[in-house]
Amino acid sequence: MAVSSYHHGDLANAVIAAGLRRVRQRGLDAVSGRELAGAAGVAPSAIYRHFANKDQLRTAISQAAREQLARSMAQPAARTLTKARAAARFRAIGAAYIDFALSEPRLYAAAFAECAPPSREDNPSAWAILAESLDTLVATGAMPRSRRSGAEVVAWSAVHGVSTLLPSPLPSTAPGDRKLIVTQVLDGVARSLEITR
Repeated sequence: MAVSSYHHGDLANAVIAAGLRRVRQRGLDAVSGRELAGAAGVAPSAIYRHFANKDQLRTAISQAAREQLARSMAQPAARTLTKARAAARFRAIGAAYIDFALSEPRLYAAAFAECAPPSREDNPSAWAILAESLDTLVATGAMPRSRRSGAEVVAWSAVHGVSTLLPSPLPSTAPGDRKLIVTQVLDGVARSLEITR
C-alpha cells in the first residue's frame, strides 16, 4: 500500500483498529509498527508521534482487546430488577466472557498479554461490569451480602480458567461437552456465591 501524504484525522485509533485486525489474523507478537503504518496509509514515523515505542503500541492494542471483551460482556440492565433477572444477567456476563475467549482466541490472548501498564483506565472495563453485576445481585437479594467480598476473584478465576482450558488438548471435548463444562462452571460459581433466583 502506498504511503499517503495527507494528515490522518485520528491516526492513533486507526492504528489500534489495524492492530486489532492483525491480532485476529496472527496474534499480538506478529504486530509491527511498520505494517500498521502501511495499513493506516502513513509513514512509520507518524505512528510514533502517538506511541512512544513498540511497547506502548502493544499496550494500547492489548487494552483495546480488553475493551472489546468488556463490550461483549455488557448486558442491558432490566428496568425492573428482580432476583431472577439479576442472576440471569450475572450468568450471561460469565457466558459472554467464555464465548469471547473461545470465538476470538487471539484477541483474548492479546487482552491479557504481558505489557506495560496502560496510560488510562479501560473504558469499558470488564472488571467494572462484573463488579456492578455482583452489586446488583446483593441489592436484589439474589446473593447474600456476606458473599460479596472477593466475589469478583471467584467469578473471574472460574470463567478465565475454563476459557483457558477448553481450547487446550487436555480436556479433549466435543462441542456438546464444552457446553456442558461451561454450564457446570457457571453453576459452580452460582453455588459458591450462594446465588438464588
